[in-house]
Amino acid sequence: MALQGNLCDFSVTEILQLLGAQKKTGCLMLDWNTERALVYVLDGKIVSARAPGMGPDDPLLRFLIKVHRLSDEQRRGLQTIHKESDRDLEDLLLNGRYLEAEELRLYLERQILNDLMRLVRWENGTYRFDPKLQWPTPLARLSMEGALIEASRRVDEQKRFVTCFKDPHQLLGVRDLPDPDEALMEEEKELFGIIDGHHTVAEVIEDPAFMTETLKRLGELIEHPDRQSDIPLDLRGSEFECRVWNALREIPAGQTASYGDVARRLGVPMEAREVAGACAANTMAVVIPCHRVVKKGGAIAGYRW
Repeated sequence: MALQGNLCDFSVTEILQLLGAQKKTGCLMLDWNTERALVYVLDGKIVSARAPGMGPDDPLLRFLIKVHRLSDEQRRGLQTIHKESDRDLEDLLLNGRYLEAEELRLYLERQILNDLMRLVRWENGTYRFDPKLQWPTPLARLSMEGALIEASRRVDEQKRFVTCFKDPHQLLGVRDLPDPDEALMEEEKELFGIIDGHHTVAEVIEDPAFMTETLKRLGELIEHPDRQSDIPLDLRGSEFECRVWNALREIPAGQTASYGDVARRLGVPMEAREVAGACAANTMAVVIPCHRVVKKGGAIAGYRW
């Protein structure tokens, strides 16, 4: 029996979490007023957020044009071929040599994340999951947990950036270049590549060049929590909160510690309550594992993630 209901009872995030946890395969159909969205999953991973074929408003085609990977002339050519052959857009892009398989996979992941960011904000409408509708040949496979965390982060960041940058059409560029004698990290090189005076605030926020690789590493961390994470973090909190968050990262996967244990490791044994407050202020799920901190007796307390 297909899962179905109203989004006022269960959010899009909760529904997708369920599909991921139960490793479902099929298609989630979401409807709100005149809008319809599709999310295809395979064994609990997101593999597509578009309908097969090539509709007049295909999300992938729209995204490729938006990021200037396809021209209007190429779009018209693809539409003509699709009209004659009825082939799927991904098939046309690969066999027509518009994109190589790996490049297309990366663009698919970015398009899925963009659409997911929009869908997690839907508060009304209906949903229905059909296990019989399956994506034929998946190129992209996004971890459900990682994708939802990234979509949530983008929603939060967008709110913050709207406050900092009033005009989304403002161009961003680097005013003070780094010391030419100091080597740049790969993430810094990619960052300077998009903050170049030619991309708007909206484009930089929506599509950072290094996000795909970060998401990939986040998915690996979720699936293998015992591995050491090398994801670069931008910790934003008080000095004490940052000390607590770094201490949490030292708790091995599969083990727990009490708030008092963490306080003692930090040399402040009387500040267990302050440690609990820092855990509650943690905005980075998974990579800062506040879920490994429990009450003194081992019981699970309220935690943010």
